Amino acid sequence: MMEYAFGQIGVDLNGNAATQYEKTKPVPDDEAEPGDLVFFSTYAPGPTHVGMYVGDGKFINSNDAGLEYSSVETWKKLYPYLGFRRI
Repeated sequence: MMEYAFGQIGVDLNGNAATQYEKTKPVPDDEAEPGDLVFFSTYAPGPTHVGMYVGDGKFINSNDAGLEYSSVETWKKLYPYLGFRRI
């Protein structure tokens, strides 16, 4: 999902969550802006899930339910949180 979205504006974000994590820079939580990426470790150590922050504590992500808006705080309770990052 991130590859496609950022590709539409000419940004190469090819790869999985781990490689996308490496292509971005950390952002403090209180400075996160819409368009920043948020990373979690869901099924293995390290970045395995990524979503795009949309503001108001929500991010859009692709998961078993398809595309959905999720709460960052809810996901922090479910999975190890790796932080916000920016291109």
